[in-house]
Amino acid sequence: IEAGALGLRLTPAGALSAQAATTAGQWRQVGASVPTTVKAGDQLGARYMAGRLEGYVNGERVLSVAVAPAFDTAGGGYAGLVTDAAPGWVFDDFGAGALP
Repeated sequence: IEAGALGLRLTPAGALSAQAATTAGQWRQVGASVPTTVKAGDQLGARYMAGRLEGYVNGERVLSVAVAPAFDTAGGGYAGLVTDAAPGWVFDDFGAGALP
């Protein structure tokens, strides 16, 4: 994990939070988590814009956290999916791209 990487974390208990990678390669939570109900077939999304990481469930924004200057967009980035202790969870239709 590169320092400055950003992500969303969804726990099996339904807490969604913004995460930033530290220089030690560990994830740390940024801001407060929000309770979120996610069912089979729901779509999760994330967007970084104007210094904020936003989390979406089925197109509806449920989380918006200020993360700048933890993340530097000048270097670009990659999209990925990381799971930890998510037995029985299945992910499909993963994609990423630039907004118009």
